[in-house]
Amino acid sequence: MKENKQKYIKHIWSVLCQSSVTDVASNSMSLFNTIEQFTIDIVLPKDPIELKKFEEDSKKMLSVQTQFEIVTLWQRAVLGKGMDGDVEMELIDPKDVSLMKMTYSLHFSEDKKRMRHRMVIAGINVTVGGEYTFRIRLREPEQTAFADVVDIPLDVIINKK
Repeated sequence: MKENKQKYIKHIWSVLCQSSVTDVASNSMSLFNTIEQFTIDIVLPKDPIELKKFEEDSKKMLSVQTQFEIVTLWQRAVLGKGMDGDVEMELIDPKDVSLMKMTYSLHFSEDKKRMRHRMVIAGINVTVGGEYTFRIRLREPEQTAFADVVDIPLDVIINKK
């Protein structure tokens, strides 16, 4: 990934976690169960016909139905006027295949210097064991294309029993 050259909106940090909670009174955020890897245990069918069908189906994708959140802190460089930007998140498998893309918009009001964003992901598809990447890209004002800002790794281990 190339070094990013953000002019108006700066990426401060991003965390992959299971959940987060924002305290209304203090506006403090707590992140729970940060995720660096997870393991999928698969019980293989004992019947040879069912096993063959299972292996053919699992060559495509496995659906992991667990909730994730990507929490990101953004900061703007120019104060005193409103500013908008667009963010794209892409999930890339170990074979460099794109599995999912999601986008959202950032809107900084005149008085807002920093902004947190929670992207809730209800589940993901996996193709093989290995390192997956959640790639975060930003399109700032006056830009036509998204630029990479950070890669968040996720190791997936698949155990077949």
